[in-house]
Amino acid sequence: MPRNLSARNTGPMSLTEDGRTLTYNAADLEHYLIRSVKYLPQNIPQLLDKVKAVFDLQHKAPDINALFRAVVEDETDVVEVILKCITDEEKLKLLKLEVENTTMIGLIVENKGEKKMTALRLILRSLESFNSCFEILASKFRDGGTAIHSACKVNNFKALNIMLNRIERERCFQVLKIKDVFKFTALHYGCEKGHHETINALLSHLEPDSRLKLALIKEEYGRTALDLASEAGKTEVIRSLKASIQNDEWFCTLKHCDVLYCASQYNQLDVIKTVLRSIDYDQRYEILKKYTHYTTPLHIIAERGNIAILKAIQDVGLKGVQWEHLLTLTDSKGRTPLHYAALSGTRNKVIKLARDFINDDAIWRKVMLIEFQEPNVIQTAVGAGQSELESEQSKIFADEIQKHKQEESQQFAQHMDNAMSEEDPSGQYCHLFSLFPTFLIQLSANLDKWLFQSYYQLVQAFIHKSSVPSIKSYCACAQSTPESTTVYFYAYGQI
Repeated sequence: MPRNLSARNTGPMSLTEDGRTLTYNAADLEHYLIRSVKYLPQNIPQLLDKVKAVFDLQHKAPDINALFRAVVEDETDVVEVILKCITDEEKLKLLKLEVENTTMIGLIVENKGEKKMTALRLILRSLESFNSCFEILASKFRDGGTAIHSACKVNNFKALNIMLNRIERERCFQVLKIKDVFKFTALHYGCEKGHHETINALLSHLEPDSRLKLALIKEEYGRTALDLASEAGKTEVIRSLKASIQNDEWFCTLKHCDVLYCASQYNQLDVIKTVLRSIDYDQRYEILKKYTHYTTPLHIIAERGNIAILKAIQDVGLKGVQWEHLLTLTDSKGRTPLHYAALSGTRNKVIKLARDFINDDAIWRKVMLIEFQEPNVIQTAVGAGQSELESEQSKIFADEIQKHKQEESQQFAQHMDNAMSEEDPSGQYCHLFSLFPTFLIQLSANLDKWLFQSYYQLVQAFIHKSSVPSIKSYCACAQSTPESTTVYFYAYGQI
């Protein structure tokens, strides 16, 4: 039977005027099946019954056309009959229709059944040109995604191969670079969910330079597909990407991504090991010093105190001078990775391990006492109420620690004198805590003995010069006083 039979309006099937539903003529369809060498006479009655049943369902639910219904019901022989009886133009109209936020192709790829895959092959092969296939596969759903996105979400690599095989190789990148409303490409979804089989299938249809371009596309928050895989700890995905991208371009990819930073944020030890082992010795150092949001991976690792990751980085063979450079890299506020450790509860174990990395005493003092916009590491640790540093560090930097304590006490005393020089000192005491916001946080969080004693002496001096009768009254009257601070006064037996 000629392919353009329905185009002459003499065929057994055609679209209605609204372009949403199909109609068929039973007599014409039977005549077509009898003339077709593919269908045996004894099979025709049964096939006609199936077609009638599908069209009856369409009549009950007009929003779902007969072809869509045949796909849903896994009636692949009915799908084939319908495709033979309508034109390419009619097929495109039907395939672009959305039902429940998806299209017919989208519905098929979300289900991995063998009959659905057969229906997908029949549909795409029935389209006479590659342009028609490209048009269908590049068409977007309501959320901006395509059928390719759907296949990557559910790890349907069979459907992905079927679809991409029907697009010219040089045009595959145009489909794969399409972003949905979240600015995700299909590769983003595959990497985030760890579907390495789907990623292998997807990248196999691209030229090497197109693979690199696709890997560098960023989503809404500036993350590449490789960054998402790092956050989720998908090492198999990283290996798949590494195998698909040439060696010289792999390092280029890592330089333009934030792989180690993302892995450090989520303590993904295996990802960091995999990435560092995938590149040369000199390249590892270059990746480790890369900035993201004004910090390096080491800032994040030191803050979280992940000793296993620090040891894994040491195992790649960094030299002392490289460690010196990495540990003195500063963020936008002038803080090094060891500042981050000093401000967190990880100070002792991180600083001790960093000391093992740098054996030279002169270099170590330089690292610990570096000052830019912020105090040095020792001052930061002590100022945060963490004066009890690991014993070795306390001995090495004893002079610096004592000097910093004296400077802090003098600074507090100066603030107190300034407050008490006001005309109405009794009206100032309620706002005393606002003069020392950083100190209050330190006191509440750490209860460092020497800091408390310094503060207690200052409050005593203030009470002596003011009309407040006692520290107990001070705590009761000062509305901005945290309850925890009152408890500290009680704990020290001062109330």
